Amino acid sequence: MRIHLIIPALILLAAGAAVGQRTYEADLEGYVTRVASPREFDVNGVHVLADDKTQFYFLAKNKYTAIQGKELKLYVGQRAEVYGKLRKKEHAMTATQLDLLQQKKHEISGSGVIDAIPLAGADAPPESHLLRADGYVVLITKETALTFQPPMTADSAFRTNVWVSFHASQRADGLVVASKASFRENAVRRGEAKLRTKMEYDPSAVDSGAHQGLVSKSVCGIDPKQIPPYKDEAMHARVSAIGAKLIPKYQRELPDGDEDKINFRFHLVDLDGVHDALTLPSGIILVPHQVVERMQNDSQLATVLADNIASGLEKQFFQIMPGGCVVPSLYLAGLVGSAFVPRPGASVPALLAVGGEDKLMVHNMEQSGRVSLMLLHDAGYEIDEAPVAWWLLASRKPKGLEETSMPPRAEYLYKVLGENWHSD
Repeated sequence: MRIHLIIPALILLAAGAAVGQRTYEADLEGYVTRVASPREFDVNGVHVLADDKTQFYFLAKNKYTAIQGKELKLYVGQRAEVYGKLRKKEHAMTATQLDLLQQKKHEISGSGVIDAIPLAGADAPPESHLLRADGYVVLITKETALTFQPPMTADSAFRTNVWVSFHASQRADGLVVASKASFRENAVRRGEAKLRTKMEYDPSAVDSGAHQGLVSKSVCGIDPKQIPPYKDEAMHARVSAIGAKLIPKYQRELPDGDEDKINFRFHLVDLDGVHDALTLPSGIILVPHQVVERMQNDSQLATVLADNIASGLEKQFFQIMPGGCVVPSLYLAGLVGSAFVPRPGASVPALLAVGGEDKLMVHNMEQSGRVSLMLLHDAGYEIDEAPVAWWLLASRKPKGLEETSMPPRAEYLYKVLGENWHSD
């Protein structure tokens, strides 16, 4: 059963005798990527078996505490260190020792549209507000320093479709407690409205023989109006049905004609070599049939669609639009795969200040990934499949996970699953 992150649920495992610091390195370290049972699970895709000789420890506050194997509780995204001999051909190992690492409290800076207002628990502090933004559940308390940019006020800020920026501390149970928060209207500016209009077209009407030149693509990236459609009615119906379920409730409830409403539509295209869908400012999402065919189930396909819906909700496209380009090369870099190493979240202005396109790309991928997990959860899809989807898309040609190194995009989502979510 999935337990939502706002419920304080991280309980220390049964305590035994505490031991000192380790003086030797683990043979395998990373995140739990699959749990079949407490005796059979994967860490970074390596199959790990535990037996009666395996020793188990829990690390918290730099102290290792021995625990009994029968009391072991594992969840996808849990940080782990494994000791034992790796059998490379089998991509497996029998653990002589397993260390589970407690999630640590840490600082977070975030910014995004409020896409839901979660119900507060009975233990919520007085005069507090819960909101969901940037892929986090954020607690605003009476100690939070608040700023409201006109026309926003304290009476109108705590609702969906409002933009919030915050600095916060994330607790071990995943809840984010804000020390500062600033609220502003999620307005559609003139440039955004013009770009939406410019990118409004019928993807199914593009000529089947359309082709974009290499020079144009290398300078400005992909021109979506030169991407030919892919005709498969059954596949299109499946993609559209899944996509419609993922659109957040607040967007679905906005009246037609409201400028804040994004008209999300999903179109199949023929675009080989691209490992993602493509979101346009108009709400059109172009989905390569090659991506759909790599997905093993609806939750994995929903992951790609949810990530692109999230990109549209967070207006990522408008952060990277240079003059004269339709879809810039920076955006294209994210579609074809990235070797960037995930970094802690930071505001877009801060990333631009240091001039790093790679940092902006990482920021956007991490943000849309976090938000996509929320959308997947709302729609009833299995969020543990999200990192698997990007793992399957990481190789140039279709391969199994055991033949593919885990990409940073998948690794980051496992980290988020461990920090923001967990299973019992």
